[in-house]
Amino acid sequence: MTAPERSRLARERLSQELRRLRTEAKMTGTATARATGMSQSKLSKIENGMLLPSVTDVERLVAELSATRETQVELVELARQLHAEAETRRVVLHRGAHRHQQTVARIEARATTSRGVRKIHTELAHKGGVRAVRSLAALSPA
Repeated sequence: MTAPERSRLARERLSQELRRLRTEAKMTGTATARATGMSQSKLSKIENGMLLPSVTDVERLVAELSATRETQVELVELARQLHAEAETRRVVLHRGAHRHQQTVARIEARATTSRGVRKIHTELAHKGGVRAVRSLAALSPA
């Protein structure tokens, strides 16, 4: 399983667990949102996996929904891990990794021909000296 797949599954698990806790506590989305200081819309997005809740949001939710200590620790840690992964992705994107990859691709595309020519020139220089390289250069189209 790839890292993005693991991250997606972890996010789904977090959102499903938070919804399960709320329904087991027999609270509405509006009441839970009000009690935790967030909008009902935000809570809905969290429970549907559309928004990654902050660690503080998860701490407030699990406390309000009377989750067991074990569940609280587990979900808060899951939120921390997901945020760490998201931060890593943001840093990579912010630093322009995709632009660097495009630059490397352009260089590699140009270097393929250069490497082949350089290799031929090097082999000829070793075998026949500079005269062979000059005569090859004179024969090849510019």
